[in-house]
Amino acid sequence: MSSLSAPLLTLSVIIPAVFAAGLASRVPVHHARTLTLAGLSATLVVCLLALVQVLASGGARLADGSFGTMFSLNGAWFAVDSLSAVLLVLFPVLALVTVAAAPQRDGDRRFYALSLIVVSATLATYAAHNVIVFVVGWTASVLPFVVGRTRERWYAVSRYTVLASSLALAVAFVLPSTSLWTLAAFIAAAILRTGLFPAHRGIVASLGGGGLLLSALVLNGYQNLYLLARFVLPLAAREAPSLLPWLGGLALLSCLWLAVLGLAEKRPEGLLATVIVSQACALFAGFTTRTAEGVTGALLQWIVLGVCSTVLIAVFRCLQVRTDGDIRGDSFNGFASATPRFAAMFGVAALALAGLPGTLGFSGEDLLMHGALVAHGWFGVVLPVAIALNAWHVYRLFSILFMGEARMSSPDLRDALPRERISLFAALALLVWLGFVPSQAVQWRAPAVRIILGSPPVAPLLAAPLVVPSHAP
Repeated sequence: MSSLSAPLLTLSVIIPAVFAAGLASRVPVHHARTLTLAGLSATLVVCLLALVQVLASGGARLADGSFGTMFSLNGAWFAVDSLSAVLLVLFPVLALVTVAAAPQRDGDRRFYALSLIVVSATLATYAAHNVIVFVVGWTASVLPFVVGRTRERWYAVSRYTVLASSLALAVAFVLPSTSLWTLAAFIAAAILRTGLFPAHRGIVASLGGGGLLLSALVLNGYQNLYLLARFVLPLAAREAPSLLPWLGGLALLSCLWLAVLGLAEKRPEGLLATVIVSQACALFAGFTTRTAEGVTGALLQWIVLGVCSTVLIAVFRCLQVRTDGDIRGDSFNGFASATPRFAAMFGVAALALAGLPGTLGFSGEDLLMHGALVAHGWFGVVLPVAIALNAWHVYRLFSILFMGEARMSSPDLRDALPRERISLFAALALLVWLGFVPSQAVQWRAPAVRIILGSPPVAPLLAAPLVVPSHAP
């Protein structure tokens, strides 16, 4: 296996962790955001350099560069290929948007430090070439739920769900790789972290409390989908191929069930959470189709869902802070008259999530639905129905927030600040640009599709390296 020109992956994990430790010192609160943005920007640059080298190598798996193997008994700690390289760039971008758009009320040292820790842990999961790193990264990425306020019920439900997924993952790596129990533990970890039925309540609840932005950042890592693509699908194809259609069926039913639950949801934050988790279940179903269309659609929609959910939640949180939480779900709030820029950005993100032509969501959803129909036949129609319901939900949410006469007049209800406008607009511009050149996005993800549809062996033993192919068959 070839190597990167420098220990870029090690740096991508260490840089945010070092900046998080720096926030623990006596850094003034008004400088904490600037310090965090600097750390995330440096991390993004390092990840971009890794992505460039992976693309130049044709998608081959590259180990970390010199000094990246220090203190490792089984080769490099980190390695990257076409499946994980794009994710290494995408997640720091989402973190930058989240931190830049965070309201001043949320911007304390704890928020910024935990955001940096989540980024460090998530990138460690993506780049792990050792199962110890993978399990530690997976577990550390849910730290915000562990250190949350125990008196808040939604935190407790979410904490038990994500900690159960970490336990299932640790058990899976201890068991022999040929054991069906290993596959069952992998699937349990993926189901719990995704929010498939019956674990949907814990994931939906995580987006219903005061730590909305931090919870969204944790969930936008989607390590559950990475676990599914990297371990579950290859192991299931080898040990129990007949299980995949049932797993895909469960994901489709969960997607539809959550979309139906949204019809009865009255709280705007609850409706937004239901849509996001339902869409995540759709991505889960796309990977299990084991078709080129379904997997490609899931990879593209991964980008769409990450960007759109970040923008939607950031706009909603900004409005929530500006109105002191006085957002009614049973009537129009009419915020568009006071915050037209927020309304425009929320509308574009909602339309992209619904598959508006001219955005990446259009191509991603088309491929995703085609793959579901090919793999599941008539039962695949569940996915278009669920996506249509979710499109209705985001339209209803936009109407509740921005349409109608202004319900309140407050000097604090001001439009997007420059840092909010720049960060949110840049994220949406990415989706629009890729929507006009979808072939470029498909080409970038084609090597990852070949890896997922191949059958890479799975590393079963703790402290063994993750064995994955440099090129898929």
